[in-house]
Amino acid sequence: KLIKLNLSFMASTYKAQASNSNISELSFDERFAMLIDSELDNRKTKRIKNLIKSSNMKINSSLESIDYSSSRGLNKGQIASLGECTWITKGNNIIINGATGTGKTYLACALGKRACELDFHVLYYRLPRLLSDLEISKSNSTYNRLMNQLKKCNVLIIDDFALARLSISESRELLEVIDDRNNNTSCIFVSQIPSLNWYEIFDDPTFADAIMDRIIHNSYKIELKGPSMRKVTANLEEI
Repeated sequence: KLIKLNLSFMASTYKAQASNSNISELSFDERFAMLIDSELDNRKTKRIKNLIKSSNMKINSSLESIDYSSSRGLNKGQIASLGECTWITKGNNIIINGATGTGKTYLACALGKRACELDFHVLYYRLPRLLSDLEISKSNSTYNRLMNQLKKCNVLIIDDFALARLSISESRELLEVIDDRNNNTSCIFVSQIPSLNWYEIFDDPTFADAIMDRIIHNSYKIELKGPSMRKVTANLEEI
């Protein structure tokens, strides 16, 4: 009956209890609490896995495995504070800057994973792919659905931000996405280009002012330094 009620993990825990002679020493309330806890824990684990999978994050990273070597310039206290995810409930953003290979995407995905663990919905996009998907969605009548997905997720990670110039039409699309989320939901912007130079990527200064005003003044900033982490962690045989 438990299985028919979709309480399969509770059913397996009940079977485990039945084969444990010491379980009879516990009261009914204690045994019942164990059954409920096992089902809730299993559902929470599944939900977190589903949130991480549906986020499309490209790297399986975690805050616990971050390298805090002095050369990287990371503030451990700041990362720990951001790991509490109060910035999400306040609708704040994060800007992660640094040269190629310094671990920007790894850190962004680690923060995204922590958000998933705390039951927040996360979506990961590279900016070129985001703009491409928005353009394609207009031709197959899925534009509104995609915009709603982008609007409703708690955290939108936009990687490779400001790598190439944005046309007026691309700037307009980006403004729509950011304006929908402004002060209500959060973004993580990942870029090799310092945020002070982002104005230069927009063909139209009006769109540049509108977009930057919604990003810069509401964001925590992280600047990654040091050598390429890909080079540091490489394990290649010498020939």
